Amino acid sequence: MGARHRFNPPARTNCNADVESVRATIENEFFDLENFSGHAHFMATAGTYQYFYNFARKNRSRAKKTPAELLHEKTPDLHPRILLLHP
Repeated sequence: MGARHRFNPPARTNCNADVESVRATIENEFFDLENFSGHAHFMATAGTYQYFYNFARKNRSRAKKTPAELLHEKTPDLHPRILLLHP
């Protein structure tokens, strides 16, 4: 698919913190609140949360912008559909 692995840049210690922050948010807002009746239910619910997280949920530490808004500011030529990868 053309994906490449990148290590965190030197002297950018917050990169891992950003990943851990996202993981903790998803844990608290999704996994701790939802119950799943099976694989299909989990996938449908995960897709809905993914859409909410990327297109509707404003992030306080990111100037109250959604990931889609931040993506558009940084790379306006990249289609926001990239944020809808299958869970």
